[in-house]
Amino acid sequence: MLKRLVNDYSGSSFRACTFGGHPHMDQNPDVLLAAIDTAVELGADRNKVCVMAPASGPADYHFKKVSAASTTTSLESRVWADGVYTTEIGAAVIMPSADCQFIVMKNLVTNCLVVGHGGKPAMRTWELVNLSEMHAGPGPTEIRRLSIIDQCLDYAVRRAFPNNVHVHLANTIGARHYAHDDARTAQDRDYFWRYYGPEVFYDQDQAAGRLDLKAMSRRRLLDRNVPTGNISDDGQCTVCHPDLVSYRAKRQTSERNIGIAINLPVKESTY
Repeated sequence: MLKRLVNDYSGSSFRACTFGGHPHMDQNPDVLLAAIDTAVELGADRNKVCVMAPASGPADYHFKKVSAASTTTSLESRVWADGVYTTEIGAAVIMPSADCQFIVMKNLVTNCLVVGHGGKPAMRTWELVNLSEMHAGPGPTEIRRLSIIDQCLDYAVRRAFPNNVHVHLANTIGARHYAHDDARTAQDRDYFWRYYGPEVFYDQDQAAGRLDLKAMSRRRLLDRNVPTGNISDDGQCTVCHPDLVSYRAKRQTSERNIGIAINLPVKESTY
């Protein structure tokens, strides 16, 4: 069983729990087995537990990839993706992270549960790519790519409407600890200010560049017509909470926080 339960959110039709820092699964496979046992203890069907192996960044082939959930029994059978979806009641999705958002979406009509891994790179919705470096052609061209919120929401709203989707955001670094205030990160500041606006910067201060990942997610969800009352968050910061680990605060850490989402039947009182 995993230790250091930090947050236990019970929504209208799903449960989302966060456990504090544990050794990286790649370095200690026992953590993977403990996470699966914990999901079962929380109410999941052992044959329906899926463990994600999220991308580290845009260079990874599974960056922003969303895949169907499948049963995990070992490191080799993890699902390599930044998002996983399932409609199976009793299914669980487990996601390790060390600052990136643990995003849980549930469609109350279709029973589709989607779990996403939302770090800063995955929140970008477009990038400028110099095509002349890729092949003979003109200079910089805008290439549009959906954010991880959009990618996951596309699965969550299938055969239904956005107002049927509930979202919980957890397990991420707080804005006041996520500064981008040097020349190297100027492009990040400019991009997120231009695309999302002042509301995703702590104290609306562009120069300090303290980015609010949860605010970005809320902005995209609202833009996609998910009602504000359907969006919740854990109110925690990976830097501030003593049981959570932050890669940003401790660069050399190999520990990961572990999020577990369980797909439950829709409660009748929801309608």
